[in-house]
Amino acid sequence: MIRAAPAISLAKYFDARKLDFRIVARDCDFPMGFLDDPMATVPLRVVLSLFAAASRATGDRALPIKLAKESIVGETGLLGHLATSAPTVRACLECLAGYMPIFVTGLEVGYVETGATGKLFWRVPIGFDAMMEPFSVYVAAMLILRIRMAAGEGWTPLAVTFGHKAPSVDEADFKVFGNRITFGAETTSFTVDAVTLARPMPTANEQMFAIFKHHASLLLREITAKQDLAAQVRDAIGFRLTLDTPSLEAVARDIGVTPRALQRRLERMGLSFEKVLDETRFTIAERLLRETDRPLIQVAHDVGYGSQSTFTRAVRRWLDVSPRAYRERCRRVVPSDRAMASLHASGEK
Repeated sequence: MIRAAPAISLAKYFDARKLDFRIVARDCDFPMGFLDDPMATVPLRVVLSLFAAASRATGDRALPIKLAKESIVGETGLLGHLATSAPTVRACLECLAGYMPIFVTGLEVGYVETGATGKLFWRVPIGFDAMMEPFSVYVAAMLILRIRMAAGEGWTPLAVTFGHKAPSVDEADFKVFGNRITFGAETTSFTVDAVTLARPMPTANEQMFAIFKHHASLLLREITAKQDLAAQVRDAIGFRLTLDTPSLEAVARDIGVTPRALQRRLERMGLSFEKVLDETRFTIAERLLRETDRPLIQVAHDVGYGSQSTFTRAVRRWLDVSPRAYRERCRRVVPSDRAMASLHASGEK
């Protein structure tokens, strides 16, 4: 899964050029409603498809680099603010490697120092290689441009590697990466010299860095705890419910495995796709009934049921009451909770 922030940047790029982003979004199963929340998560496959489709739709293979040049500091959310508030370029790269899961999961990301140089690298999951090219170029260009803020406008890495073959773009478009570029490598990476590693970030802020790092650590702990297969399937199902009724095939594609492999791995955990789907529907429906006033037919649709009667039968199976009765029961509990809270508060004065 990945935050929606890159898709939001891409949509702004399209809007600035009077291009219709909705066409690309629809073709890639990206819900337009996610453009309002940069912290929303979508399957990595969807965002990779968006970047590949955007390059094709515009006929511009250099689009990822142009987009990176227009990206605003902090557009990647908490991770971006953490990295740019770091005291030095080295600390910035260490944060990017260590906290990358708060932005995207499923990528192998690392930072290593050899001798006097440092290298940030990432490797894509098996099955995503073919569509990774535009997004990898975008990420590498954006990070290098951030380092230029500290090292100077003409700075380039000692070396850059890409896991894909050389794209058909003008050499001038790739100048941001310098002259030592290798394609078809095992990982995408760039190497930074010792002098640059020690340079202070121009946006360094010790107090904000500590705050961002604290929140990033809490979020990382939460994300790490969720990274088992069942959690990945639940996340993918939750995303798919915003589009249609999730299928085994669609969810397997979202997490990068075959349907048969997904079913087999779930069975080894004593689960099935149908069971995880049912549990996910229950979790979402229960929260919507308890916390919102959304019409029952809308709640039914939000969890993938085509009719309210089918949804009602499911809720009776889960909760042993009708959706309306459960919502009313929750509403009755709230006032008493508030009364108890008020009582305790008055007693403490």
